[in-house]
Amino acid sequence: MDFSQVYLGFKSTGVDDERRLYLYATLQMLLGGGGSFSAGGPGKGMYSRLYTRVLNQHAWIESCVAFHHCYTDTGLFGISASCGPRNEYALLDVIATELEAVASGKGRLSLRSSLRSPYASQEGPTSLEVRRAKNQLKSNLLMNLESRMVQLEDLGRQIQVSGRKISADTMVNHIESITTDEISNVARELLETPATLLTQGYTENIEKFYPQVAANHGIKI
Repeated sequence: MDFSQVYLGFKSTGVDDERRLYLYATLQMLLGGGGSFSAGGPGKGMYSRLYTRVLNQHAWIESCVAFHHCYTDTGLFGISASCGPRNEYALLDVIATELEAVASGKGRLSLRSSLRSPYASQEGPTSLEVRRAKNQLKSNLLMNLESRMVQLEDLGRQIQVSGRKISADTMVNHIESITTDEISNVARELLETPATLLTQGYTENIEKFYPQVAANHGIKI
C-alpha cells in the first residue's frame, strides 16, 4: 500500500549556539518516535511521546519520528510521519497537536485546539519524561564514544567546525542542567518560527487544510 508522507519542519539553531543545541537534542529524544512496529524495549525510545501518545493511540499511523539536523550557521527540527491514504489531514493535526502540547509546558491544552479530540498528548512534558530523555541522550552519547573510530571522527568534526574539542564530561553537564521549562520554551520558539510543510503521496488539497491546522495550534506560516 502506498503511504502519505508528511514532514513539518522548523528552523532551529547552528552548532555555535551550544545551549540551544543541547535543548533541541533533548527535545528530539523527548519526542522520539519510530515505526508502528518495533522490536525495541525500555531504553530504545518506546517511552517517548511520539510512541506512547501517537503511535500507540492511532493505529492508522505507520510511522512518526522527530528529527534534528544542525549545521554551522543554522539547523532544522521537525517531525516526519506517514499514514495510509485519506488520513493525511488527521496526521498533520496529530503532529501539530503534539508539538503544541510540549510547548504548552505543564498545562493542558484546550480540547478546541485540536480538530480530532481528545488526545492523550494534550498535557505538557513531565519532569520524569524530561529526565528519561536526558538519560537516553547521555546514554547514546557515551555509548557511541566507546568506539575509537567514532572518537576520532567526533574529534575531527569538532575541530573543523568549532576549532576546539568539547569533552564528554562537559556535554553530560550541559545535558544534566536542562530543565523542563527550558524544553517547553524551546518548543515554543519553534512554533514562533515560520514552518515548512513537505508532503508526498496522496495529499490532495492539503495546502488548503494546512493554514487551518497552523492557526488552531499557534504555528507560524
